[in-house]
Amino acid sequence: MPSNDNEHNNNSDNNKRCHEETPLLSTVGEEKVEEESRNSSSPNNNHNATIAALSFAMLVHSYLLVGVFPYSGFLAMHLVPSLNEETVGMYAGLIASSFMMGRTVTSFIWGKAADRYGRLFTIQASMLLSAIFSVLFGLAPTLPLALAARFALGLSNGIIGSVKTIITELSHGDRSRETNTMAIVMGMWGYGFLINPALGGYLADPVKQYPDSPLVELLDSIFSLRAKNPFLLPNVLGSIFCIVAYFLVRAFVEETLPEQKLEPFQWNRSLLLFPSFCKKILPCGAAMMRTVSSWGLFKHLQFTKEELSADPEDNTNNNGSFPRWVSPSRSTTALTILSPQFLEEVKSGTDSQKISSSIPAKEQQQSATIRSLWQRPSTRKHLIVYWAYSFVVIAVDETFPLYCISKVSGLGVEEKIIGNLLSATGAFYIFIQFFLVTGLVKRYGFYRAMKIGAL
Repeated sequence: MPSNDNEHNNNSDNNKRCHEETPLLSTVGEEKVEEESRNSSSPNNNHNATIAALSFAMLVHSYLLVGVFPYSGFLAMHLVPSLNEETVGMYAGLIASSFMMGRTVTSFIWGKAADRYGRLFTIQASMLLSAIFSVLFGLAPTLPLALAARFALGLSNGIIGSVKTIITELSHGDRSRETNTMAIVMGMWGYGFLINPALGGYLADPVKQYPDSPLVELLDSIFSLRAKNPFLLPNVLGSIFCIVAYFLVRAFVEETLPEQKLEPFQWNRSLLLFPSFCKKILPCGAAMMRTVSSWGLFKHLQFTKEELSADPEDNTNNNGSFPRWVSPSRSTTALTILSPQFLEEVKSGTDSQKISSSIPAKEQQQSATIRSLWQRPSTRKHLIVYWAYSFVVIAVDETFPLYCISKVSGLGVEEKIIGNLLSATGAFYIFIQFFLVTGLVKRYGFYRAMKIGAL
């Protein structure tokens, strides 16, 4: 009997403990479910925040380019008083095109910087430098200084290439996700043509456009908008956009360049981005690889002594000039990077013939360089078509404001009206892009749709 009582008491104690523990277990389970749900939703939230930050960066890039179009002619007449509405064309064209001239000079250099210092470095550096040169452009007292500031604004702009690269690398090979993300982010270019010309036109020469505004009078007393800097406000807005984009990218966009490739930025080593200068001035004996990266055309590889001396038995083919994971290709201008799988095969006794057979024959014969890309007929045709299309688009965007300015053969309208007209064309562009072009591509295919658009 005592044993039965003890058993009964033990059972009752166990039941009590079970009843006491059950709510705790259920609570823990609920917390786990909530935590899992939060974790499952956080990648989407991070991805959406990343898309938003990159989209705003593209909007800023568009503003820096097209925001000047509505008032470029008026700015030229302000800087060169002898000009009028009929003779300002060449000078306005120089102001508008100097930005793209600067981008042409440094586009490859920004690509190399992105492969060395990271994609985020190029975007953030571009934003900070653009913020500075945008204000300097608005404060320029002469035409040469305005052209220099606008040219420097283009030199400091490496936004679009790094944005495209981040989108591709964040997609991790998911073609559908990459396409959708690229459409959203790069679509901001079209929205930029809708919004940015209006902003530039409304803020240009505010004393003339809004003579009775108390806010304009206050700003005029601070920045001398009437006499010295009538076109400062649109550029100050561009500078503010750049700073906001800098912090958005810093907060919500992750670096996609692998850590083993990422190098800290140093001013003395940044000269390595200029190989010809470095070769003449500095003792740069590091190996250089010319090939096509994700969006830049050249990469430089810096090897430590440990890398060069590691595993010397595998360095017999290159005389110790390169680490064992770099194999010189048959082209004298490029190298082939061997994957870890190939290295494991080498360690397990696989001969070099089997490894070389794993590399496509075309890549063995010629690695991708600028010359090899241009020698491919399909690539060359696509580049020519793209250049021709870009020429037509930029030419129309720059000459249409001149037609609006002219009082003899044009419309004779002011900056605000020009901005409204350009924004209307941007709205029409968005409508055509989302409705007509999409339908044409689905019905006739991509290349036929391009031919129809060319007509």
